[in-house]
Amino acid sequence: MRNTFSSKLLQALLIAGATALVLSSPYAARQLLKGIRKEFSERKLKNSFYYLRQRGFIKYEERNGHAFLSLTKEGKRAAGQYSFFNKEKISRPPKWDKKWRLVLFDIATEHRSKRNALRFLLKRLGFVQFQKSAWLLPFECEKEVEDLKRFFNLSDDEVRLIVFDNIGNMNKYISFFKSN
Repeated sequence: MRNTFSSKLLQALLIAGATALVLSSPYAARQLLKGIRKEFSERKLKNSFYYLRQRGFIKYEERNGHAFLSLTKEGKRAAGQYSFFNKEKISRPPKWDKKWRLVLFDIATEHRSKRNALRFLLKRLGFVQFQKSAWLLPFECEKEVEDLKRFFNLSDDEVRLIVFDNIGNMNKYISFFKSN
């Protein structure tokens, strides 16, 4: 998709689980885009929705005085270019390599919505919170972490992936991941 703002909008709708997002006020759309684009004009937003609708990525309908927006199958496919959109959880390998993956992030307070969205997606992918800004997983996840960084436009200083052998008190985490 050549229109990057429309592409980000489509992906934001997918992240938000916006299969039936009520857009009865412009405020709802602005809140949705808050972490993706700090400044955007009302016109650019309307043009992007028009662009996505014309290409069959979103469907718009009115019911009971409310406007509903939903992603079509084609819209989900187009937004799904990032690996984390296509998965509920990161798949388990047949045999564990005995390595832990720790995602650490330090995202500025003014980007709180990015931080919250990142936490939500890490949890959805199967990570467990190790500390406030540290999330643990015992499976390969480099591609998903790189995709998350690229999607949210985060630097290596803001998000790091560390791979190591021992975390201390491993039994607690081993049992957690065996049961989930």
